[in-house]
Amino acid sequence: MTDREGLPIWYELLARDPDAAERFYTHVLGWSVERPQLAAAPDYRVLAAPDGDGVAGLMAVPPGAPMAPGWLFYLAADDVDATVERVTAAGGAVAMPATDIPEVGRIALVADPQGTLFYVMRGDGDESRAFRTADTATAGHAVWNELTAPDQDAALAFYAGLFGWRHEGALPMGELGDYKFVHSGTTCLGATMNSFAGKGPGWQFYFMVDDVDAAVERLTGAGGACGTGAGRDPRRQLLGGRGGSGGRGVRLRRRAAGVMDKVSVWLWCDGTAEEQAAFYTGLVPGSAITGVSRAPADYPAGKAGDVLTVTFTLAGRSFAMLNGGAGPAHSEAMSLQVDCIDQAEVDRCWDAILANGGTEVACGWIKDRWGVAWQIVPRRLTELMQDPVHGPKAMQAMMAMVRIDVAALERAIAS
Repeated sequence: MTDREGLPIWYELLARDPDAAERFYTHVLGWSVERPQLAAAPDYRVLAAPDGDGVAGLMAVPPGAPMAPGWLFYLAADDVDATVERVTAAGGAVAMPATDIPEVGRIALVADPQGTLFYVMRGDGDESRAFRTADTATAGHAVWNELTAPDQDAALAFYAGLFGWRHEGALPMGELGDYKFVHSGTTCLGATMNSFAGKGPGWQFYFMVDDVDAAVERLTGAGGACGTGAGRDPRRQLLGGRGGSGGRGVRLRRRAAGVMDKVSVWLWCDGTAEEQAAFYTGLVPGSAITGVSRAPADYPAGKAGDVLTVTFTLAGRSFAMLNGGAGPAHSEAMSLQVDCIDQAEVDRCWDAILANGGTEVACGWIKDRWGVAWQIVPRRLTELMQDPVHGPKAMQAMMAMVRIDVAALERAIAS
């Protein structure tokens, strides 16, 4: 395991109705779903952010489980058994003893001295990207972990003994006391606060979205409810889930305006940056224009006050367009690929690009009217191409296609 001890590495929703919860959260947060077919939990579902990183799991509440429906998280532990011993020595409790999960790792479900549940885990896989700090996160990732406790200082002392966490910095909230920030090394994990009327103890988690207002509209349209906590940053909205996710919800957090990934993609335009960005963000779910800058002075391709650059995200990834005037033509040497969940999404994207003046190419490739190449790829094709048995037939069928046809691929591998 390469995860640093004490960092959140996984989130999990226990729901009364996993199917309803899946529909709700995929719609609101743009998550996709995979079913890894784990022997220990055949119906376990992995929820992935738009960038493809796994973020959380979803499962039904097990019969006789010690917890109500709701969200939990997993904290990395170098030695799960030793960590469990420290939990009990510090006044905590064990809800599920240390257990090995094949292809996953060793986990234990424990409770802090004030009764709040969390998992400790030593994973078998690669470094987790479920949690990212807000300055580096993209849409769909967890970015903040908030603990409400009857005594936040005593609660933090417990976690400090386990993982070396510390309070550093605080936001005064009047009668509610201080909202104290929690750090692990140089990483700010979230904050703690004291319980108050209407807000009992427990962990609550924030997930990044590009546009809070749009996300709130999606969640209320899907039957969720939202509200702001007393004294809180108004950008953070309480998200109440469907499917029996319990009273402990998650929160949405908006990416700061103008914040881009450390590495981003820039596209050259000839005065069409705003128009292109509007089309692209309308094409790909979970996307938004994040900024428009105007030239401070005349320049070769325009005048002072003209739109110079447009920044935007596509499914959480940072992009920008520069109105640089007539320049080099786009080519297939750089393309944008859309990972489509099913044939319906393939058709929607393909038809939209065509209707906007695009040109079909081959093998799932299409050019938009500005000459930018796109690959509209159904997830099923990706799966088949990685299958040593079906891959050759799938590839042969794909090579004869223009738009990818999932049904035709299935017929090809069955022949």
